[in-house]
Amino acid sequence: MSKALFTLIIATASLPAALIASNYTGTTSGGFGLTATGARAAQFTAGFTGFVTDVQVWISAQGTSGNATLDTYLLADNGGLPGAVLEHIGGIPGNLSTSFARATGAAAGTTLLTAGTKYWIGGVSLAGTSRAIAWGSGGTAGPEAFTTSGSVNGLWTSAGTNNDAVQYIINGNAVTSAVPEPASFVIVEAALLVLGLRVRK
Repeated sequence: MSKALFTLIIATASLPAALIASNYTGTTSGGFGLTATGARAAQFTAGFTGFVTDVQVWISAQGTSGNATLDTYLLADNGGLPGAVLEHIGGIPGNLSTSFARATGAAAGTTLLTAGTKYWIGGVSLAGTSRAIAWGSGGTAGPEAFTTSGSVNGLWTSAGTNNDAVQYIINGNAVTSAVPEPASFVIVEAALLVLGLRVRK
């Protein structure tokens, strides 16, 4: 009997959605304006390896129109600044008042984040909304960055470490290694044995 038959087969399996990263502390007081000419991002570290399912941010529409949408992105880290776009989550509408509220954007479920690796969550005012978006202060302090180009592909500048940043929750499905049950090996072994006998005949 070949030893290869006893080699463990490793498969990936997804667990129910759980928290990958968050800087939310339960407080939303104040914030900062974000116009269509600027982008803002906050750095985070993935708590486990998994596929992103949704992104939640605390934002509010500013101005008389109450019309503001955050065009949200997940980005790789590039030497301590935001790098390549990993996923464009899309427009997340701001709360239609001056108070902060949690808004959710669904992810494609295909962006894999690796435990212990640094990433960025950022965004710009969606074209046509014209009003500033405020992301509440009160989150856990962490590195921030900004551009003045109104694009996440622009030249990023460090904004230091503070807590008047993007307040976020990033959820995902954890990926784990699963070993098939012993019964599965018996079935595979029997099938290979029968196949081997047929080939000999």
